[in-house]
Amino acid sequence: MGKAWQFLKSEDFLAGLMFTAIGGLGLYLSFSHSMGAPSRIGAGFFPAMITGGLTLAGICIMAKAAVVASPSFGDIAWRPLCFVIGSAVLFAFLVDRLGLLIAVVSLIVLSRFSERPINLVETALLSIGMALLSVAVFHYGLRIPFAILPR
Repeated sequence: MGKAWQFLKSEDFLAGLMFTAIGGLGLYLSFSHSMGAPSRIGAGFFPAMITGGLTLAGICIMAKAAVVASPSFGDIAWRPLCFVIGSAVLFAFLVDRLGLLIAVVSLIVLSRFSERPINLVETALLSIGMALLSVAVFHYGLRIPFAILPR
């Protein structure tokens, strides 16, 4: 790859590409809903505006990367990537089966393994606090019918 095309490996270009791809997909999917009229907007209007803005921002970031030099994309930090994504998948699997408290604690504890060293006191306090806050906000505040504990 020639020196003129090095921007394709830059952090800005890849971030812009990701924004453009996600925004473009969202924009495409939003058109399956009614846009409505300016006086009475439909269900697809707001998602189309948000994802259209995301797509436009991605295009602008990619254009900037072609003009202004930015650092190249480095190595992928596999440990944090796997633990953070794994904790989100585990949360989705556990929330209906074991309840919101256990799912949130599992999410926090597993995601904390993405960094070293692991501070056990900090992890315990954070997981308990986030679990109680999640129950207060989602179960009692918003009245989302999550089970708090296993049924």
